[in-house]
Amino acid sequence: MSPLCEADVRKEFPNFYMPHHAVLKVTSSTTKLRVVFSGSEKSSNCVSLNDVLMIGPKVQDDLFDIVQRFQLHRIVMSADVVKMYRQVWVHPDDICLQRILWRKTPDQPVTTYELNTVMYGTASAPFLATKCLQQLIEDEAINYPEAAKIARNGFYVDDLITGTDDVDTALSLQQDLIEILRKVGFTLRKWSSNPALLKHLPPEDVERRLLLSFGNEDVIKVLGLLWSSTTDKLIFCVQINQDTTPTKRSVLREIASIYDPLGLLNPVIIQCKMFTQQLWQIKLNWDDQLTPELKEGWQSLQHNLPIVNGIQVDW
Repeated sequence: MSPLCEADVRKEFPNFYMPHHAVLKVTSSTTKLRVVFSGSEKSSNCVSLNDVLMIGPKVQDDLFDIVQRFQLHRIVMSADVVKMYRQVWVHPDDICLQRILWRKTPDQPVTTYELNTVMYGTASAPFLATKCLQQLIEDEAINYPEAAKIARNGFYVDDLITGTDDVDTALSLQQDLIEILRKVGFTLRKWSSNPALLKHLPPEDVERRLLLSFGNEDVIKVLGLLWSSTTDKLIFCVQINQDTTPTKRSVLREIASIYDPLGLLNPVIIQCKMFTQQLWQIKLNWDDQLTPELKEGWQSLQHNLPIVNGIQVDW
């Protein structure tokens, strides 16, 4: 069965057609073009698929806890599961709720397809995928007790971030994790770690792309954080968009790009949030230009934000 199949359109069954669009992420070292599905769009009855889906409980540790544990290891490793959502099948009775319209070229007729796997953009997708991963770990705990123990606490959605105190133990753990996930079609790739843990892996499974260049440092992204494997430091990077006509939408997008789950930049982020409050208070629409006073305040804040780029935190 293909993850995408032409639908046998049955009007007597409840169904939902999901809008979808492409998202380009040039910083990705693997999948630069992704398809995002929208389960939040209202249907003809003014109800969306996400309105009626159960979200499910959180089955993984908090991001803060996972990142904190990461810094305790002498040998660290990170990887992610290839197209994790696409490896989890939806029950056949429910795929009629995951319909899309598609044609390869504008001159072809529009065809209805049903998506057989969990789709990014639906409210239940994170739970369905992470619960399957958790169940796999529990099922294999009898065969791989140490790896299962690490995996229970080391995954955040499809990202693995963990480590050990010596290379030999790390090598054994790495192989066991690969074997556990391979049993159900989950493949770990984009490995980042000590060279000893990477040299025996296929080149396509190793994270080769450096996101930034800071002198002689190798900087990679770990759970959204920039980490220098050379100096073992967290590095922050704020990219300023010199927009001459800033709007509410562009300002909020830029502020949201400052990622700091550990709260290390709170003095800076608080100032940004205080400015955001001003935008809501005057009830600007999303694409309205800022008033002269707000524009001046935003440009002043923008001028100071690059100071963050000089902050490096020992881990």
